[in-house]
Amino acid sequence: APPAEEAGPGEQPAPRPRPRRRVATNLDKDDRQGRPFMIVFDDVHTTYRNAPASKAAAAKFISEETAEGDRVTLVAPGAGVWRNGRMPEDREDLLEALEGLEALRLPDTARDRMSDYEAMRIHNVRDYEVLNRVERRYAKFFVQTARELDPHTRDFRREQDPYITSKAAETYYAATARNHVSLGAIERGLNSLERLEGRKSLILVSEGFVYDIHLPEFKRIVTASRRANTAIYFLNSSGLEALPMEMSVEVGTQLPDEDLGFSVFALSIERAGGSESLAKDTGGFTVRNSNDLAEGFKRIGDETRSYYLVGYNPTNTDRDGKFRKIEVKVPGRKNITIRARRGYYAPSPDGSTVATTEGRDPEFQGALDSPYETDAIPLRITHYVREETFLG
Repeated sequence: APPAEEAGPGEQPAPRPRPRRRVATNLDKDDRQGRPFMIVFDDVHTTYRNAPASKAAAAKFISEETAEGDRVTLVAPGAGVWRNGRMPEDREDLLEALEGLEALRLPDTARDRMSDYEAMRIHNVRDYEVLNRVERRYAKFFVQTARELDPHTRDFRREQDPYITSKAAETYYAATARNHVSLGAIERGLNSLERLEGRKSLILVSEGFVYDIHLPEFKRIVTASRRANTAIYFLNSSGLEALPMEMSVEVGTQLPDEDLGFSVFALSIERAGGSESLAKDTGGFTVRNSNDLAEGFKRIGDETRSYYLVGYNPTNTDRDGKFRKIEVKVPGRKNITIRARRGYYAPSPDGSTVATTEGRDPEFQGALDSPYETDAIPLRITHYVREETFLG
């Protein structure tokens, strides 16, 4: 360690900086006095425009809002990053890992673009209201569809345009693939926190994703958050919500009059419905339509300093896998805000609760992902830097 700075007359010497650890071990004293935070930087649902502000807000939280003994886990689903750290020893390592993250989603600016929500509604339930909305937009933007290529198609399939339905299928499967990656990382993170006592926080930093009832991960995540006693907070990294891209100067083409109001409304409701529902169902909250994500991080840090743990035994013991609503009230108190889980899923008839990945042992995976040490298998790990090598 470097020597302490010289102190003047009557002054206390400056403390020596804490050295960064070179050896990692799971045999350290198990100190669990701090708060566990898991920051999921959803790189697969974040574009390059919003990534810098999101990372800056997360860095400010790690630098200024975490206290000694807190544990922070940084997760980036698309890049495969999973980094655990203890404050303050590992703060610099976490900030370095955060700085290296990149946004992986490219904004779609094509004339025939289709939102994930529109694709889901058209592909899954053949929502003709949404299909007609897309059809009107394509006509306004001079997108040549199958009806225009073949005049007989208009009489043969009056309500569905094959070009639009095929575009919806393509967009939906791409969105589903992204959702599997993000939701899988969230579920894996919740499972790693299950063994820890007390209340935990998972902070999802993302531009949001749609709520798809066909994806079982949504149900499993709500169940996993209950088992792990973890609230999910959603920080919408889109910032202040402007008008839709179709109404911008870059596009230069006005939407049909009947779709103007719906497009503005859909901007905030459709695009992030899935991420907002996870926050609401697990007792967290959503920060949206704001460019000050750092303040959202601060609200989360302040809320984790105190909480009430309330439990009860349900009278309905049916194992039907259905969602059971919960409502928490404080008698005799007014003008207070109660934030709690909206409910839980009952066990399924077959008793399954956790999805396992083929080829992975869930116990071993949970131990690797946990922010705290598990000493069943003693380990000591370090890194060595050798001389530079060249080709050949």
